[in-house]
Amino acid sequence: IAPENTLVAFQIAANESVYGFESDVQISLDGIPFILHDKTLRRTTNIEEVYPDRVDDDASTFTFDELRKLNAGSWFLKEDPMGVVGSLTDKAKEIYNNQTIMSLEELIDLAHLTGKNVLIDIRSPVKENRYYYTVEKQVIDVISKTGIPLKQIWWFSKVYHSAYTTNFTQTGTSYLPVEDLVKLHISNFNARYDSLSEDEILQYLESNITTNVYLVNTYWLFSLYWCLGVQSVTTDECHVLNKIEKPLWHLTPGTYLMTWVSVDIISAIIIITILIVQWVRLLGTRFNPETISLHSQQTMTILTDQYHSNSRTMKEKLLFTADQLEEDILEATEGVSNDHIDSPTHHYMNTAADTIVISVPQ
Repeated sequence: IAPENTLVAFQIAANESVYGFESDVQISLDGIPFILHDKTLRRTTNIEEVYPDRVDDDASTFTFDELRKLNAGSWFLKEDPMGVVGSLTDKAKEIYNNQTIMSLEELIDLAHLTGKNVLIDIRSPVKENRYYYTVEKQVIDVISKTGIPLKQIWWFSKVYHSAYTTNFTQTGTSYLPVEDLVKLHISNFNARYDSLSEDEILQYLESNITTNVYLVNTYWLFSLYWCLGVQSVTTDECHVLNKIEKPLWHLTPGTYLMTWVSVDIISAIIIITILIVQWVRLLGTRFNPETISLHSQQTMTILTDQYHSNSRTMKEKLLFTADQLEEDILEATEGVSNDHIDSPTHHYMNTAADTIVISVPQ
């Protein structure tokens, strides 16, 4: 409902009583961590107007002063990706239109003020950026300056570690057995919504390892993970999910099992009943003498009719052939002596045409 990764967006989220903020952190060319999801500034700023020759440049190739010159809210008012611009007041539109690229320090200060957790997802800069190998240290320095309680920082376990980061809430990102997570002091797990099974979630829950699932934007999916005991979800719809007072629908394991077994039993009874009815019908048809007699009579009648029909056809063909034969002989023997007529040289039958052909001498 607000331009993403801007101060006003996080302020609105805080007012919706969210559990924490998820942030994509990048490093500027002069070493200042800032908040941006994409690798370039094309989608969420007016870079085409300010830096038309650098539209597709990596965001980490800009200094923070250069980033601050970009408008990070006007695109939202023009494109209206969430379909809410029409309901905004003029004051809200003015605020949205004046948003800039946000620094990590501003986000941490807001989280500290509102008591929210911050999940930090660090993006690597281009290698030309001199902070390529020290970006994590730059982030830690910013966090330490804000004075925020360190447990409010969710730190991914795979990135840079120091004595300072051990006080963060260590967060895993790929599935490991509970024993391994405990050894790594991981107390929180951040996972894509379809990457963890129900059993894995329950194992973590039993071991006091909290789970955050992303990205959950629908009522039914939120309800599902609510019922599974997931502690939090990452969402773009906090203003919607926050209003849900109870899961959409939930069956206890016992109720689900009873329903499943009952449906199976009823289905089996219906199928067996249909088979028995069909078997009885076929059995009655097969051994009923009256049916057999009637069927035999019908068969004999059909065969008799076919026989008489074929007989009539053959007689007609023979009569036709005999008449035609006589005409052919008379025509062929005109002017020929009787001796020649009485002694034909040979004759043969053409079965393919169902006619008799006689060859006579000329």
